[in-house]
Amino acid sequence: MRPLLVLILCSIFPSSVCGAPVSDLQAVIESALHHDPRLAAARARIEHSRAGLLRAGAGKRPEVALLASTGKARYNADGYITPDRSPEALVLTVDQSLYDFGRTAASTGAAAERVDAAQAARQATVVAVILGAAKAALHLDLAHKRLATERENVEVLRQQLAYTRTKRRHGDFTATDVAQARSRYAAAMAQRRAAQATLSRAKARLQRFTGVPMDVRLERLPDIPAPASLAAALKKAESQPALHARRDELDAAYAEVRRAQVEYHPSLDLVTTVGTDRGTRFSNERTDYWSAQVRLSIPLYARGTRRADVAGAQARVDDSAARLTKTRRELTQRVRDAWAAMDADDDELKAAREQRRAAYIALQGVQSELTAGTRTVVDLLNAQQELRNANLAVLGARYRRAIGGLRMLAATGELKLFASGPY
Repeated sequence: MRPLLVLILCSIFPSSVCGAPVSDLQAVIESALHHDPRLAAARARIEHSRAGLLRAGAGKRPEVALLASTGKARYNADGYITPDRSPEALVLTVDQSLYDFGRTAASTGAAAERVDAAQAARQATVVAVILGAAKAALHLDLAHKRLATERENVEVLRQQLAYTRTKRRHGDFTATDVAQARSRYAAAMAQRRAAQATLSRAKARLQRFTGVPMDVRLERLPDIPAPASLAAALKKAESQPALHARRDELDAAYAEVRRAQVEYHPSLDLVTTVGTDRGTRFSNERTDYWSAQVRLSIPLYARGTRRADVAGAQARVDDSAARLTKTRRELTQRVRDAWAAMDADDDELKAAREQRRAAYIALQGVQSELTAGTRTVVDLLNAQQELRNANLAVLGARYRRAIGGLRMLAATGELKLFASGPY
């Protein structure tokens, strides 16, 4: 049974279950979109809103009821007790609205807006899931590369320590040189262990989105160009799903106000009844009957409930308008922050690469000068540490630039383009 289960899981999740790391960011996103519970909740809210739309449209359909009854009865009229009877009745009623003065139209309009809001909210959830999963995958891939850098640094310092000890035995280096090399080696070992712990945390963070263990070794980082201008990015943000959902919520709130207001209007209904009864108080005979009535109902006073409904609906309008303003301001801030971050990240990446080139040249020079006797072991260790720091700076700048691009796409609503399916 277990080999069969593993085979099935490998066919569904070949990378995550069978151990092969994922090399494409798209695979991580697809897994998150299939397993993140927020999307399941969003789909359930859509179905709930669609059920409300069906209920709202019921005002135009008839209401049909069948009533059947039987039992025992005794009647006493002016002291005269009739024999016990077994009254029976079968009644069919049909209540059809002829004109509801806008009730059904207002209810269906509000329900339709709620469906649109739920669908837009699901798209906003898709964007949030993609951004979270992509960031977690990039952090995991970065953790792998940082660990590799730390391991390389440990190996370099291990060789340096061995070289220093050899030179010490030949009398070329001092005990202080050996102690300094050993200190740097111990620090590198601690940094490698910290990088290993960071990698474990990154894997756990990614599993929160994918629902299954997954390792990531990306072949390349997403190359996301910056928008043409800040104004263009802000314009794109107007179509962001979260903002669209807030607009639909406001429209639904206005429709709720209209629905509450039409309750003051009269209603015109057609009521038909077809029935038969036997053994009533008037006769033991069977009686068949039917009736058809046009009923006009004019609301006069409902204990203040209609006024309360209108006030409550208007309060929801004010709340939805405030939420819309808040969401628009937040998106504007995100776009501006992402724009500034992408610009800064480009400059930082350029400077980090220049730093790495200079550190590499400096290390080569220090190694040559150490051989010539014009540099000390400390100088070499410092140069190696600077190159290690420069490598990490380049790594961090590259991944910050990629994550900044994803954040810009999320703020403008374009990140959903990473989803290949109808989520």
